[in-house]
Amino acid sequence: MARRMKDKYDKYWGDIEKMNKLIYIAVVLDPRHKMEFVKFALISMYGEGKGNELGEKVFHARVELFNEWNNTNTVNTSRDNQVNLGQSTSRELSQEPREHVRKMIKEKFKKHKIEAGGGDNKSELERYLSEDIEEGPDEFDILGWWKVNSCRFPILSEMAQNVLAVPISTIASESTFSTGGVYLMHLGVL
Repeated sequence: MARRMKDKYDKYWGDIEKMNKLIYIAVVLDPRHKMEFVKFALISMYGEGKGNELGEKVFHARVELFNEWNNTNTVNTSRDNQVNLGQSTSRELSQEPREHVRKMIKEKFKKHKIEAGGGDNKSELERYLSEDIEEGPDEFDILGWWKVNSCRFPILSEMAQNVLAVPISTIASESTFSTGGVYLMHLGVL
């Protein structure tokens, strides 16, 4: 059983080239850790050389994933905004008080500016990573944090919801570490 456990460990964690970087991206999306913690942990686990190499791969995977998400989200949002602005603005102007309409237009502009990367030239990802790490208890609600901060990081919050929903374990690894079947075979049940 120890050999099977070691083989499973090596399959998923032993070779840096074969490792799924998504688990590290999930840690980056935890506002209590971000990339600094991932780099520190990788160097602690794999040493300076391998740790830095894997850190670079995580960095590039994170940027590629964000850019892909951003491109997909921007295309869909732009299409939705064109439809929404064309359909609702004239109706809202005639039915709503002017102050409410001004607020609505400002919010839409702010959202447009964020999606277009306006304001400063930092991407949403760069802004998120440049902020201080959150202090939080062990029971910290990561998805709750992303929900609260979805206005500031609309693309990242959607990405976080999907990345953090990925199950970490699989039935294959569970069966590798299980001894229940062996015990039942000795009792003559199986």
